[in-house]
Amino acid sequence: MIWKELQTNSENFSLLPRGDAAVRTENAKRLLEAQLRRYGMTLENLLNEGKKKRAFKYRNNEEMKIIIHVLLAVLGSKAEAFCDATYCSSAKRIDIELTDLQYAEISDMVDFYKRQFNKEKKRLMSEMFSAFINKHNLY
Repeated sequence: MIWKELQTNSENFSLLPRGDAAVRTENAKRLLEAQLRRYGMTLENLLNEGKKKRAFKYRNNEEMKIIIHVLLAVLGSKAEAFCDATYCSSAKRIDIELTDLQYAEISDMVDFYKRQFNKEKKRLMSEMFSAFINKHNLY
């Protein structure tokens, strides 16, 4: 039903239901180029399997745990990259050898989960404060 409304409202949207291949290809190319620019990479970098030492900085223990769990999710718990990984608590940094593609994927995931965690933490703290006030009859 929504697709029919879009078709009648705009000529450009008439391509959406059947998924014109040229439009999909152009959009995918544009999104890929934007992501590559974000990390200062080129398409050739993605094809390169060479690993480089990459640093992930964090501000607190929660962010450190998010980084570690994302690394485990992407690389697997038995990945050889963990053998040479280092952790510096004073600089709040985790160093690990990754390919450019792995680094881009992990960086995106870490950023996403940090934002999600902070949103949920803020919401839960607000609810917890209200519960504390109600429990102790401080209203």
